[in-house]
Amino acid sequence: MFGWTGFKYRTQVIVDIHSILIFVPELKKLLKTFPNLRRSAGEFRKLGKTELEAAAYLSVVVLESVLAHVPEDGRNQTLAELTRFENDRFRWFRDQLANESGMPAKAMTEVLPLTFALGFAFWYLGHSVRENRLPEMAYREFLTDVVGMLQGKKATAG
Repeated sequence: MFGWTGFKYRTQVIVDIHSILIFVPELKKLLKTFPNLRRSAGEFRKLGKTELEAAAYLSVVVLESVLAHVPEDGRNQTLAELTRFENDRFRWFRDQLANESGMPAKAMTEVLPLTFALGFAFWYLGHSVRENRLPEMAYREFLTDVVGMLQGKKATAG
């Protein structure tokens, strides 16, 4: 059907989803509940999307299933916490990883695990835009959809 190139593309999309959503608890188990992710990745390939762009759109689908189980209070608290880090392009989440790697620590701030998972995803994709690996429109759609889902709306990505 797609041959080696298609296989590599679909595999890279799954790797990129793991990179984007690395801090989502039980991610590997969660992804097994989406048996059509690879097929969906193939559809994005037909549309000419890069692997990372396809992964960003498919990550929204995965997050939609996660956020559907988060109570409204938790979603509201997560949104409020994310808003605190918006001005520094979510670099705080990157810095926390550096702190875990032995870099000098800044003052630690406690956040919900969901906040950390989403904040890191926001930073990772924003950094990918700055590195010209992801179109800014895909990043904006990801942000818009995730914030909308935190507010109780349905995703529109893709």
